[in-house]
Amino acid sequence: MKYEARLCLLCCIAAFLFAGCGKKEPDAGDPNQLYCHFHETAIPDPDEALASVLGQEYNIVEIDRKLLGDTLYRIVFCSAQEESFKYFVQVLNLSDREWTMQEISFFGGLGAIIDEKEGALIVLKDDHDREQDRYTYTLARWKPGEDGLEQVQDSGFESAAEEFEIAGEFFAAPDGGYCYYNSYTGSVVLCDGSLRPTERKELEGNVRISGLIQEPESGELLWYGLTDQEPGVWKLEDGTSVIEAGQSLGTVSAADFRAVYGADGALYLADTQALWRMADGKLTQICRFLDRDYPLTALYEMEVQEDGSLLLEVEESTEGELALRIEINHEPLPEKREITMASQWAGQYSLDSAIARFNRTQETYHVTVEYPYDAYAVDPYSDHSQEIETFRDRIQMEISAGRGPDLYFCKMNDGIIDPEEMARGGYLQDLEGIVKEEDGCWSAALEVGKIDGVQYGIPFSCSLTLAAYSRSIAKERSSWTLPELMDEVRKSGVEVLDGYLSGPPLVLYYGLYDNDNREFIDWEKGESHLDEEPFKEFLAFAKEYSGDGDSYNPGPSGAESLKKDIAEGRTAGCRTMTVISNWGVIWGEDDDSPSLENIFSGDPVCIGYPRSQGNGIYVHADMIYMNANSENREGVEELLRYLLSEETQRRICQEYLIGNSGVMPAFPVRFSTLEETIETALERKKKGEKGSLFRPAMTEEQAQTARFLIENARPGNFKAEQVESIIYEELEPYFQGQRSLEETVEILDNRVQLYLDER
Repeated sequence: MKYEARLCLLCCIAAFLFAGCGKKEPDAGDPNQLYCHFHETAIPDPDEALASVLGQEYNIVEIDRKLLGDTLYRIVFCSAQEESFKYFVQVLNLSDREWTMQEISFFGGLGAIIDEKEGALIVLKDDHDREQDRYTYTLARWKPGEDGLEQVQDSGFESAAEEFEIAGEFFAAPDGGYCYYNSYTGSVVLCDGSLRPTERKELEGNVRISGLIQEPESGELLWYGLTDQEPGVWKLEDGTSVIEAGQSLGTVSAADFRAVYGADGALYLADTQALWRMADGKLTQICRFLDRDYPLTALYEMEVQEDGSLLLEVEESTEGELALRIEINHEPLPEKREITMASQWAGQYSLDSAIARFNRTQETYHVTVEYPYDAYAVDPYSDHSQEIETFRDRIQMEISAGRGPDLYFCKMNDGIIDPEEMARGGYLQDLEGIVKEEDGCWSAALEVGKIDGVQYGIPFSCSLTLAAYSRSIAKERSSWTLPELMDEVRKSGVEVLDGYLSGPPLVLYYGLYDNDNREFIDWEKGESHLDEEPFKEFLAFAKEYSGDGDSYNPGPSGAESLKKDIAEGRTAGCRTMTVISNWGVIWGEDDDSPSLENIFSGDPVCIGYPRSQGNGIYVHADMIYMNANSENREGVEELLRYLLSEETQRRICQEYLIGNSGVMPAFPVRFSTLEETIETALERKKKGEKGSLFRPAMTEEQAQTARFLIENARPGNFKAEQVESIIYEELEPYFQGQRSLEETVEILDNRVQLYLDER
């Protein structure tokens, strides 16, 4: 059903649903409600700071880190092949935002940071008696500026090596003593200020302690963590839960679970998902970090500051380490104008993180992306087709009523809208003038967003699709036409043209993606020539040289099989297994990488699909379109310019893993940032690194090929995709031997011509 027709059918329903709906009134502030005000401080990379003073390459291993007050301490062990190992203490006062470093020397081993007293750092030092195979753990004091440790006491906590190894963890107890938790035995040993054991507690169940706190009124010692995988807070004395039955924190990781008593006497609990407050026996979630544009991947520490605010040391998905100071009071949050974006592609981490940064730095606008489901809370690989269909219907009903979101996100032009139909129906706002010439954007990516010559879509990130070939067949060509390709394949003696494509998709990719080839379909005149001799010759060629397609999967095993067939001359080439979103997909050198570098044994000829003119190297872009009825043009322009900024575009192509999905970096749409990806890969190769899918490394020759691909790429607007279902449906019987060539082209030509006539 055409897009306009679908909108008409939904229009009456939409008018009913939205009748009487007004704009949501801004929150004026509830005097009984608490609001969380966030203030972030970026934590500089401590390894980079340390490397600047080491003078040569060291292997840096973090032993421990601890946030005490507003100061972050870190102990690291550094080793190099030609030098003895070193210990360093790194200190970062968050107000200074600059690491200071001090090398320290001592005898024995260094363990956890325990506490800070009277301006000195209290650390755990261990000495190993090899004859007895026992460790003695003592406390040592380190003062900033000193290059050694001062022993606090001569004797301390003793433990058999096998009992303590990995399983043990020390905490500073609020009463000035210490606590040793052994996860191997499920016991807690209380120690005095000299680390001498005073009492032992056996914990019941499958326990994982995250830390110790003290109830401010009673002085009772509490521990927080997990028991039988349930998060909570328990009294150490009798194991009684502080959180009442029926009140749940959900599922959290013990490593990312923290609890403190605030200055107001309330108990605050946090993990990477949310912040809770418990007062008068009632547990309330007062903030969800993702809703405040902080997709956190780790929570290291939570401290109460002198002004009563909470200070959290966290890892944000793309920003890295941050110090988040959260003020909790009754003042409502600043009001912002809301911009909405709809996308059926939940879990677009680069987009989500970019918009999160925009929201955190913006005083006027706030962007909310609406998805069919929460990709961060569910299994991303489960079936969400029904949720997506319901979501699409809702969005289209809103559009039909002259409402709907301000923006639409389409991944490679596949989304909840048909951009061409919507633009021609007057539903999209032209975005001419937003991208300036000085922005230096990839022209092929911009072209993807043009409809009838008008810039309706703005690209956010890109990928490439191309075909690569064996040099024995492509030789030194920089491009070729379809007749040239067919001639070389016939002369080569190969059995299969493309190892990843069966018959119908081979016809589509190699024969019909060329919009300029009017011998097959003249899109400008609306004429099909699929029953004429040139197409019949190509179709016969496709049948002779088509492969199974199902014999190869995009993983290492499928790539290995294809590599063997290419090496032995049975297969001429292949299209990329997935779209190329990173140079590593071409030049990844890992032994098990399904990259073109591996498949073609180090010599892929990347000249793309055959074309009547130029190369069949195609750019696909993740596009953003604007609703013609949006009243937020100014805010939308500000957002789009932010997404095209150098800072944001640079982040798109960084390698990262978020949540439970590995996310392949994408290509940026700025030329300067694209060149940075090449320069980074060149530097890795010069350092002797072996490239991978996520971390490509290039030679100078490969870098020139990368620049060739950028310069010769074309917008991936394939008109043949409009008749793709017809192509597949009518060609399948032919490739299965159930229909003759003449009968196939006659039926195919009639159906395609009928489609063109209707257009």
